Amino acid sequence: MNTLATELFDEICRIPCINSHSHMMPEPQRLEADPDILEFFGHTYPGADLRSAGMSEDEMEAALKPGKALAERWQIFAPYWKSIQLTGYSQAIVEGIRDLLAIEALNAHTVEAISAELKRRNKPGLYQEVLRTQANIEISVVNMEDLIEVDREFFLGLPRLNRFSMLHTAADVQAIERDYDVSIGSLDQHVEVIRQVCRDWKAATVAGIKLSQSYHRAMDLYRPQSRRRGSSLRRAAAGRVRRTQLRCRRSVRRLPRIRVLPRRRRRRSNHSVSPGDTGRQFR
Repeated sequence: MNTLATELFDEICRIPCINSHSHMMPEPQRLEADPDILEFFGHTYPGADLRSAGMSEDEMEAALKPGKALAERWQIFAPYWKSIQLTGYSQAIVEGIRDLLAIEALNAHTVEAISAELKRRNKPGLYQEVLRTQANIEISVVNMEDLIEVDREFFLGLPRLNRFSMLHTAADVQAIERDYDVSIGSLDQHVEVIRQVCRDWKAATVAGIKLSQSYHRAMDLYRPQSRRRGSSLRRAAAGRVRRTQLRCRRSVRRLPRIRVLPRRRRRRSNHSVSPGDTGRQFR
């Protein structure tokens, strides 16, 4: 890296940043967990890579959770590591090892040393050291189902409305009534509860309000017909609805058709014509 690039990189690293999406637990809970390096691969995303590589659930249980000696767990993990080590999720873990622990790679020779260094650093002040001193993160936005208190020195909450927008059973409605001390007997009352919850969350200074239901259903937000309005909620409250009945109907929009025009005969010329030079138009 030349001098100018080095100077730019160093200057950019001095700029505080905001982590706009995280799922970090409170520091005392993180210190109690005290994970070794292989436990990091039990997260949903690197875990999915391992399953795609052919790792069985029994092997994941044995390799990624404490119990067996770390060397024995590595022997189970190693064949699959060869297949996933270049995925984005694995590289994120390797970069963390390199940047935070100054260890270049994860392999049979370093797995013990990495885990030992993680345990050495697992003490009060961990978040100050990692988030502020090393990563220069000013604040991290934490995703959560309901608004819970966070350490405002490091975090800002981002509650989800999923439990309000994805009602499946009468028990879901009753849980909201219990947790928020409200009574819901109609769709209008349910909507008013959502509005009040949003007002309360705003007053508590949250980073925003999130809907992540696209993992489970279509995100077609449209105004329903008046005769259908509230019918799903009434059936849910009566315990007479299946999950599939509460999903929004997908509004299917016709995509523009592509018409391939016949290729015109061209006069011979000295100009080359690309093989894909076929006229297309949308209508």
